[in-house]
Amino acid sequence: MTQNKIHPLTDAGYNLLIDVARNSPNLFFEPSLSQITSKFFEVAEERNEKNLFNFEKFWVPLFPLDHLSNDVVPGNKLDADHTRYIRNALPTITPADMSDRRVLASICCFNLVGYINTRWSLSKHFRSSSRADQIKFVESHWMGNIGNIKISNAAARIWWLGEFAARASKFSNNSFDELLEIMAENARLYDQMSDRLFMASDKIRAMILDIMIDKGISEAKDIDFIMTQLNKMAGGISLDILSKEDLKEKVTAALPPK
Repeated sequence: MTQNKIHPLTDAGYNLLIDVARNSPNLFFEPSLSQITSKFFEVAEERNEKNLFNFEKFWVPLFPLDHLSNDVVPGNKLDADHTRYIRNALPTITPADMSDRRVLASICCFNLVGYINTRWSLSKHFRSSSRADQIKFVESHWMGNIGNIKISNAAARIWWLGEFAARASKFSNNSFDELLEIMAENARLYDQMSDRLFMASDKIRAMILDIMIDKGISEAKDIDFIMTQLNKMAGGISLDILSKEDLKEKVTAALPPK
């Protein structure tokens, strides 16, 4: 690890960090950068493992990522602001990079130490006294090793919020900021868009977001209803091949009854 640079972990470095998390999850529940790095390098020395980071690949943040640790509250209230910050700080990082758990673990464990537990303090696994639950929390939110990375990993979630908004804005009647805000404010909406196969289309995302903004839809139950109806439709027809007018008709038909 080089000062002011973010290097991906190697496979060996990632696996070592996972072992640290599983053996000492407490380090991540009262986290300090010095404690995590000290334990990481201590275990590496014990195992004589020197190949920890890929030094050939790196990013230099334009703004310090630890700023997020000083500007965070429990829950998703500031996710849109944090999305803009991390994407502006790392303008050259790619979707492939932000899907790579070796990159995500490096960002989270060495750059977002003070951010993660405050942002995710409402998580049931964070609040649990079970060691197994605590390890699950660290492996998902810090390491990107469990579940859908785009949903549960702290760094990936705020970056992909912006990526989805940027892609959808090419097909949308609304601006990047408007699309970002509705997804950031409605965690259930973003989760559904990240998890359902038919939502892989930017055109479909844009249409759903546009109609939700136009109709003022934000309740979780209404979001679930829409996604369930569209999922049923997607089982019989590829929504992505529809014209804009036909797609709008299908999405409108999936809206909850008034």
